[in-house]
Amino acid sequence: MENINTLQALLSTYVNQLTYVATEWYFIASSCIFAYLVYKNSTITIDSIINPDRAHINVFSRIINFFNFLFPKKYYFHRSTKTDLLYLLSFPLIAGIFFKPALVFGTAAFAYSATNMVLSTIFGDVIPSNPVSGSKLVLLSLGLTLSAALAMDFAFFIHHYLMHKIKFLWEFHKVHHSAETLTPLTDYRLHPIELFTIAHAKGLGLGFSQGVFNYAFGEPIEVTTLLGLNAVYCIYIFLAYPLRHSHVWVSYGQRLNHYFISPAQHQIHHSPAPKHWDKNFGGFFAIWDRMFGTLYVPKEKEDLTYGLSNGDTAQYQNFWNLYWLPFKTASRTKSGLITVIVLTLMFLIFSTLSMVRLFSMLF
Repeated sequence: MENINTLQALLSTYVNQLTYVATEWYFIASSCIFAYLVYKNSTITIDSIINPDRAHINVFSRIINFFNFLFPKKYYFHRSTKTDLLYLLSFPLIAGIFFKPALVFGTAAFAYSATNMVLSTIFGDVIPSNPVSGSKLVLLSLGLTLSAALAMDFAFFIHHYLMHKIKFLWEFHKVHHSAETLTPLTDYRLHPIELFTIAHAKGLGLGFSQGVFNYAFGEPIEVTTLLGLNAVYCIYIFLAYPLRHSHVWVSYGQRLNHYFISPAQHQIHHSPAPKHWDKNFGGFFAIWDRMFGTLYVPKEKEDLTYGLSNGDTAQYQNFWNLYWLPFKTASRTKSGLITVIVLTLMFLIFSTLSMVRLFSMLF
């Protein structure tokens, strides 16, 4: 039971990460600080255009200028942003239907048990050791925290990669890439099918990492958290993570961009330009893109456009189309229709098995 409680606590850090969006003031504040730094270093401001010779402007004018920089009308009154807003209003209902924490926990529990079973079969049953305490426990907790973050991010990378490479999955991922402007609202522009699959993919990563640690040390280790999140994730979110869907170009620099996906790199991922196609799939870490040859590190700020490259963008600016059009396009061929039906059944069966496994472990 103690192992299950530990796994459930680990999962809660992921659930919290899913629901943090723009609701926690400290994440908003940190992003505003990064945005202000970009604004301060910008060579063109509204004030410099209106009054280029003006050496001093009052505080009120500075606030107005920064506000206009942060919320430009051409982005926030764009039809794509309006669609994002409508979609966001429906998100709690859709997430409540397609993202069930209990189901994801079942998936994590399934991966956790499977990992322990495989390791026990190969290397034998774990030999109980003396309880870990003190500095060793702290180090193990930090190790699990990093491992869980890496496992979830790798699961995200593989899921994201497949959403681009498999045609019928791309039809669902198009919803996200159809945004013509990027704002923090775009973070929620995910089709329910994608929301469902990505949650379970990360659940598998969580269960695997916890299973390895539990087998290796013979006792449950708790993840280190900050503000209710995995500490590694929390630190990354503070580093302007919400600005990845925005017009604000934040780069970590040439060296760090080879290890961490900056907001600028994710903005490049949304670009339909051929040189940007299928680049920067990672969520937090850039190491997966380096391994798969999909990393793109800009040398300087690039002028980007967003949307789909095949002329389909316009039909995805309709609120209802965002939900039903992917089913239509993915099922256009007989093989596609069969695949959608089979995968839907597989997910339902897998979710059922996960729940059964969860209840068997709890009771």
